[in-house]
Amino acid sequence: MIEDYEPNKYEYSYKRCSDRQMSWQKKVIDLLGAMSESIVKRTSAFNIANHDRSVDKDVSVVIMSDWLKFLDSVMLLISLGKFDTSLVLVRTMLELSIQLSYMLLEDKETRAAYYIISHIIKNHKTLQLLKEQKNKDNIMDAKLELLNDIKTAHNDFIVDVAKRILEHIGEISEEKSSWFALYSKVETIDKNQKAISISSMIGIVAEARNPEKGFLNTNIVYDYFSRFAHGYFALNNSYIKNNQQYFKAYECLDNADMVIIMIVKLAELNFISLYSAYEDEYGDKYELGKEIDILEIRLGSLLNDLKELKQLEGNNDKNKMICDE
Repeated sequence: MIEDYEPNKYEYSYKRCSDRQMSWQKKVIDLLGAMSESIVKRTSAFNIANHDRSVDKDVSVVIMSDWLKFLDSVMLLISLGKFDTSLVLVRTMLELSIQLSYMLLEDKETRAAYYIISHIIKNHKTLQLLKEQKNKDNIMDAKLELLNDIKTAHNDFIVDVAKRILEHIGEISEEKSSWFALYSKVETIDKNQKAISISSMIGIVAEARNPEKGFLNTNIVYDYFSRFAHGYFALNNSYIKNNQQYFKAYECLDNADMVIIMIVKLAELNFISLYSAYEDEYGDKYELGKEIDILEIRLGSLLNDLKELKQLEGNNDKNKMICDE
């Protein structure tokens, strides 16, 4: 109990995993670490060569840097065997990859402008005035102030897009809208089109990039990830037996294959999206293809090793319930 706490008496054990599992997890980290380093170098070179040349290129780098940040966190969790927990972060990586791919499919400069403007609108101090719309003069002042902020920090193209958004400020829920929902709503406002959601965007990206990309099946992958993110599987994590409380040891391998498959496939999707939009500006086609082939080979090897690991260990000690003493 916490009231019985003494320094150095309680030490969290990071090694609930067997030596065999730890060894396999190190192989996973080695692959993801090498992949991360490659992405960093490629993205950095792209950014240095194209910085400030176009809105979409800058936003592409921003999204990739965010993606890499979550990859780093997932790698830390994997090193501890916490695959279930990492699924929540992989879900975010999925959303970032989908946003990047969708932005680069078409009209990429306008879509990138929406990415920037939506962040400014959400964080702007005059947002409440725009939302309430009780006084026309105040609303006009708020719009001008917001537009001036955008003019100060951004180019004429972004300013023109911002003006178009502000013309429809009364017809959209800008404070709740993601950039892609805002884009789909404003750009098609005359068509009365429903704002796009992340789920529908996944379908668009899957069809455009490759109709056979099964890992982008919204009914399977995204729904499953969402259940973890919202705690729908919580009932499976504990039970009471013989008047004793038990908790699941979640340093298990139940979702290990899904985690590493998703991360590698999302990295490949990022490569394809960026090359499709910028071709050799992002990297040599042969080298990118070679890198994807190596990823696939090493992924296959890891999955084979995982299958053997599960058979050897029977996963019994990983799935057992830990007694809360």
